[in-house]
Amino acid sequence: MSVSKINVVLLLYIAFYCFGRSQAQYCKSFPNGCCPFTKWDPKGGRCVECKAGYYWIDCNRTCPYPHYGRKCKQNCTCSEEVCNFITGCTEGK
Repeated sequence: MSVSKINVVLLLYIAFYCFGRSQAQYCKSFPNGCCPFTKWDPKGGRCVECKAGYYWIDCNRTCPYPHYGRKCKQNCTCSEEVCNFITGCTEGK
C-alpha cells in the first residue's frame, strides 16, 4: 500500500473515531486538547479548524494526492504534478 493510501486510511480512521466519541474527552490526549483537523490558536485561546490543504494532529501534514482542500475532502482529476494540495488542479484554470 502506498504512503498516500496509508495516510488517507489513517486520516479517515481518526476522523470517524474522534467524531464518534465525545470530543472533549477523546481529544485530551492530543496537543493542547485539540482534535485532529484542528490546531491551537494562542491568540484566540482555543482550537481552530485546519486551513484548507492541511490535516492531521496540529495541522502538520498536507493533503496527499489526489486529495486537496478543506479536510482533504476534494479530489483532483488531474495528474499529481499539477494538483495543488490547497486549490486542486492548477492546469487549465
